[in-house]
Amino acid sequence: GSAAAVCALSVSLQGAAGVLIVEKTTSGGAPSTNQIQIESNRMRAESTGPRGEKQIVIFDGTRQVLMLIDDQNKSYTELTKDEADQLGGEMAKAMAQIQKQLESLPPDQRKQFESMMQGRMGGAGGAAPKTVYKRIGTDTVGKWSCTKYEGYDGETKTSELCTVEPKALGLTEADFAVTKQFVEFFKRVLP
Repeated sequence: GSAAAVCALSVSLQGAAGVLIVEKTTSGGAPSTNQIQIESNRMRAESTGPRGEKQIVIFDGTRQVLMLIDDQNKSYTELTKDEADQLGGEMAKAMAQIQKQLESLPPDQRKQFESMMQGRMGGAGGAAPKTVYKRIGTDTVGKWSCTKYEGYDGETKTSELCTVEPKALGLTEADFAVTKQFVEFFKRVLP
């Protein structure tokens, strides 16, 4: 059986309140939901896995704080900009130590380990095939007309997408400014 994934994406415009993006994915019969809320200085991402587990991440651009919320255990962790810098430094040191240890391995073992890590980290040498998208027509999402695509990994259909130009939704680059701050914050941890 194939593990085809079908994505349904909807975007709600909430005026000055911000943007809500909801994605529902079915893969191998198990549905999952991802939701991103974007305001001028905050964003909140929530995902629900196939077993109903909830993961919530909130980024406050004004305070430059990332919050990770564990809904099941009713707890959360805050990561400040300074803590992100510190964590990033620790990650860089750990990676340098791993690299040093790799250099002492025989070439065949080193190549095997590097190949395994690239596959896990999604590197260029990883085993994941590149998805190719084929335009198959148009459809409607909410009140918007969209262009429909099917995604293929090799000969296997793995996804369906329907895209709408941001301008048609009334969105501008400024509506997503906080997402750039989030990416810069995250690069402090994983450069």
